[in-house]
Amino acid sequence: MNKIICFSSTRWDFLFQRPQQLMTTFSRDFKIAYVNPPMKAGEKCLQNFNFDDWCRSINRNLTVFTPPRPKLSGLKIQTHFTDLMKKFIRHFGFDDAILWFNMPEAEYLCRNLNEKLVIYDCLDDFSSFSWTPKYSAEADLILAKKADIVLVVSESLYQSKAAYNSNCFLIPNGCDFPHFSRAANNNLKFPNDLKNMKKPLIGFIGALYEWIDFDLLGFLGRERPYWSIVLIGPKQAGIKTVKLPNIHYLGRRSYGILPNYLKQFDVGIIPFRRSKTGTSSSPIKFYEYLAAALPIVSTEIPEVVKFGKIVEIAHNNKDFLDKTERLLLEREDEKDRRRALQLSLARANTWESRCNSVKKILEKFSRQ
Repeated sequence: MNKIICFSSTRWDFLFQRPQQLMTTFSRDFKIAYVNPPMKAGEKCLQNFNFDDWCRSINRNLTVFTPPRPKLSGLKIQTHFTDLMKKFIRHFGFDDAILWFNMPEAEYLCRNLNEKLVIYDCLDDFSSFSWTPKYSAEADLILAKKADIVLVVSESLYQSKAAYNSNCFLIPNGCDFPHFSRAANNNLKFPNDLKNMKKPLIGFIGALYEWIDFDLLGFLGRERPYWSIVLIGPKQAGIKTVKLPNIHYLGRRSYGILPNYLKQFDVGIIPFRRSKTGTSSSPIKFYEYLAAALPIVSTEIPEVVKFGKIVEIAHNNKDFLDKTERLLLEREDEKDRRRALQLSLARANTWESRCNSVKKILEKFSRQ
């Protein structure tokens, strides 16, 4: 059985995104180790270290490992994690594995674990994040050069990474179609926290971080005070949001009940700011909205714009308002045609299809 060790930038229990989706799908026929970002640990924990205390099984082929982080820095911490991963590989039988990196800061492990192959799955332009340390941008470039295969989520990232690695492939994000298409099920429970909100519900699911255009949300809320704008997802610490009576921050909701919320939304929105982050992104929520057959309005994100008329692209705040309003007035025949096309596109853009694309790349690479 093929093996993958995935060094992820996203904790398994955070938003269920590309790293978890791909590794869950691969675990049907690959043995997977999903390595969380390290967690600070006291000396007592390290002295009595046992892998069983820091690992948990998701299914028979997928293990999540959260490495404890001691009070070390620089080369010492790199040596510590390299030795720890070598012990992990021996303990769980992950020799000759594919190393899969989402976290560029772990690039020093590349070529140090007797791996079969190195894949860098680049999810974002890390240099565009305000919290990114200088080394992360440097590590991103180092890993792009060292990897055997580079995967990217957007055309923008392809242009930047293909200059450093000829084995660069565009693999956009996708959707869990069986899960999100459940939004069509009339038996889904109505979420209690929506019961007192006025219709229409204009909704968003995802991280409420610095790439969200809160000025746009404020404009929508003020211009249409009778709309309920529902925002589901974690907020970045210290981020300046907009506060209006009809803008509702519900916080995180479990992945399992997201279809229940999407079923109640009248329009799904993607209100990203014009930024390097947005330009390089492939919003997962777009594909999830498709699977839920939800009308969509988005700002100008290249990876969304390419889908054409299936999504309304807004060029400014007023345009966003007008196009949202237009979708609220959609005729039944228009709605039926849109839904059919959305579901067809969603079925063609599943995580399973993304995994199959990667498998074809691996097969081609193994024959070289």
